[in-house]
Amino acid sequence: MIEICRESNYDTYGEYLTLNKIERTIGDVLAKDTDNGSMNVILGVGKGFFQDFDMAIRNDAQANGFATPLGEKMISESADGLAYGKYFNQYKTVDGHIITLKHLSFLDEGTMAEAAKQNGRVHPRTGLPITSHQAFLTKEALNNIADTTTQNIVNFYDKKVSENEVCYHCSNIENCKKKRNLKCF
Repeated sequence: MIEICRESNYDTYGEYLTLNKIERTIGDVLAKDTDNGSMNVILGVGKGFFQDFDMAIRNDAQANGFATPLGEKMISESADGLAYGKYFNQYKTVDGHIITLKHLSFLDEGTMAEAAKQNGRVHPRTGLPITSHQAFLTKEALNNIADTTTQNIVNFYDKKVSENEVCYHCSNIENCKKKRNLKCF
């Protein structure tokens, strides 16, 4: 499976994942698609990638001054007192794409993970097998992209407005046909 992924959409990150890296990588993958609407992207990930994703969002939030409100969301009441800990598993990009993580346990404990550990391929910060820090675009995400593409084609042939249509013919935005719920061309 890893060899197949390396031949198509494959990217790496260093010891720390950043939100910018997530946005650029997902943007590059979706830029190959012809649709311009928002997509629901499901990434199959290991525990290590979950941690890296959470840290990337927290670091970005803190850098933008959201540390105090975030802290308030992290603390909740429990039966015996207080509980601390909630983790980011979803992110909405500026383009409206929603990235959701789905845990794949074989990346943490499967045959590939065990082989990675035996060969010394562990992450320097977490000590988890390097496979745990991998993410894969899932069939579910690819199906969402295909469904949106199909609906856009149906809308085009039925002469309906598509919510994903990008208007590039209009020079006068005030009189834009799309704003009046008409097809651009």
